[in-house]
Amino acid sequence: LHQAQQALQDELRRGRGGADQARAAAALGQAWHRLGRPDQARPLLEAAAGSAALTARERAAAALELGNLHLARQRPAAAEAAWAQAHQMAPADVELQLTVDLNRLHLPVVASPGPADGSADAPGAPGTPAAVTPSTAAARLQAAAATLDQLPPGLARARLTLAAAARAQAWAGTAGSPAPLAALAQRLSQAALDQALAAADDPQAPGERDALAAQAYDTLAAQAEAAGRNTEALRLSERGL
Repeated sequence: LHQAQQALQDELRRGRGGADQARAAAALGQAWHRLGRPDQARPLLEAAAGSAALTARERAAAALELGNLHLARQRPAAAEAAWAQAHQMAPADVELQLTVDLNRLHLPVVASPGPADGSADAPGAPGTPAAVTPSTAAARLQAAAATLDQLPPGLARARLTLAAAARAQAWAGTAGSPAPLAALAQRLSQAALDQALAAADDPQAPGERDALAAQAYDTLAAQAEAAGRNTEALRLSERGL
């Protein structure tokens, strides 16, 4: 597998790889990332993000995944650079733009002592994104909620709405968080549940509809429990099973 990966990377680096090879690199890079193997994933995602053989949307998706990888490795400047690249590659793709915007709200909760590989990405280094304040996060999440309301119904909208709810819930628990964030988190969670239940299952991703609905039920149950509404929390948890 490692030899096949190296051969694939070499072909793409020399400009000989076509769209099939670039898509294979993107898929393999994503798989390595999900398996917790960032060193194997990174060169493949970089190759896919820079491949002229792919569409702008495909390159942007690879750059988005690369940014997520950097975030997981506590490299916020590198994550921001990859997400900015994705943003520029597909400016008309509303779903991708929303995903980038929501991912950026992870940055302040990442402690960055500096990456183990010694590259320059320590706090305060050039290009390191400024920390997002709770009030700024609230404004961005309100804007994201307004954009979500304009998307067509379906699982993609439910997925993004649930992601926005998770970000709102996380920020609602931080010191100095504006009071409306908790209500926004609950509204988004309910909207995600309604959208998932109303959507048809995707033949390419069987079971995703039920999985999204279960996540939304769990999120709503946790919110009810935090507010002391234990009976409601139990009912929601049971419905999510």
